[in-house]
Amino acid sequence: MDLLEFIIEAKKNTYASSKITDKLNKDGSKELIFEKDSLKYIDKYYGFNPFSGQEIIFKDYKGIWSMNYYGFIKDHLVSEKEVYSFLKKALLNVEKRFPLRGPNIYREGDFEYFSDTSGFIEEFNGKERIDYNGKTVYHGFYHGGLLRDKLI
Repeated sequence: MDLLEFIIEAKKNTYASSKITDKLNKDGSKELIFEKDSLKYIDKYYGFNPFSGQEIIFKDYKGIWSMNYYGFIKDHLVSEKEVYSFLKKALLNVEKRFPLRGPNIYREGDFEYFSDTSGFIEEFNGKERIDYNGKTVYHGFYHGGLLRDKLI
C-alpha cells in the first residue's frame, strides 16, 4: 500500500469515523490509532475548543510523515457539537487529490466546509473553515510533510 492510499484509509477510519472512540491519555490528550501492514498512523490531539494535534505515520517503527493542526470555533451561532459533527462529515470525504483534511468544498444543509492547501503530501500548509448560513463559525490551520532521519 502506498502512502497516499494509507493516509486516506487512516483518516476515514479514525477521527472522521463514528465507529472509533478516542483513547484518553494521562496527559489529557486523546489518541487515535490505525494500522495496516507495516504502516501505523497515530493522531494525538489536545483540547476541544480550541484544539491542537499531530498526525504521524510510521513505517517499520520509523516516522515517515507528519501533519500538525490547530482549530477553533470562532462564532457560536450553532453549538460546538453541530460544528464538530459537520467537520467530521467533511473530513470523511477526504479526496485523493488532497488527502490532508476535507475536500476543497463540502456542503450539507446550512453548513459549508472549505479547505485551501498549498503543496502536496511531501510538504504542505493549509487552512480550513466552516460557514453556517454564510457566516464563518470555525477556522483550522494545518501543515506538514515527509520526514527523514538523516542529514543528506
